[in-house]
Amino acid sequence: MLICDESHKLKNSKSNTVTNIRKLFKNKVDRVILASGTIMPNRITDLFIQLNMLDQDAFPSKNRFYNEYCNMVFNIETNSWDEISTPNYEKLHEDLSHIMFRVRKKDVLKDLPDLIVNKVYLEMTSEQEKEYNKIENQFNDISWDEDNGFRDSSPSLVIMNKLRQYTSSIKLDTVKDFIDDL
Repeated sequence: MLICDESHKLKNSKSNTVTNIRKLFKNKVDRVILASGTIMPNRITDLFIQLNMLDQDAFPSKNRFYNEYCNMVFNIETNSWDEISTPNYEKLHEDLSHIMFRVRKKDVLKDLPDLIVNKVYLEMTSEQEKEYNKIENQFNDISWDEDNGFRDSSPSLVIMNKLRQYTSSIKLDTVKDFIDDL
């Protein structure tokens, strides 16, 4: 069985996530559950990957999905899909009825237990703090433009991502212990 939460993020067939999940399908998964709190993606075309994973017989190809539900045709000259009319939402909704189950928050909110918030404060060891400061000090090596801030924002994003990853790794053992206690 394959269970994917936040399945609305499965929309780019070339992404690492989708590629790795598709590798699992080569081993023939018996059951697939895709869960998402996002009711509808921005574009109807974003649904194809998920629907194909759920039911390859009903949604066998991108071309058929785009033609039948999105009312799009492939334009060879521009190498892109052109919308010829409004998407066929009614047909899609009808065809999804056998694979989609929707629970509305208002219907289940009364059945949920009260939210319990446990704030856990962690202190870094001196070694961890040194490593954190080492990563943080990489900001000093970035070139600044007096008028516009960073000359190139990508180094700052890389450093911020490293900081996030490092602090996450520090929290991991505590989270594991907390889960074991639960």
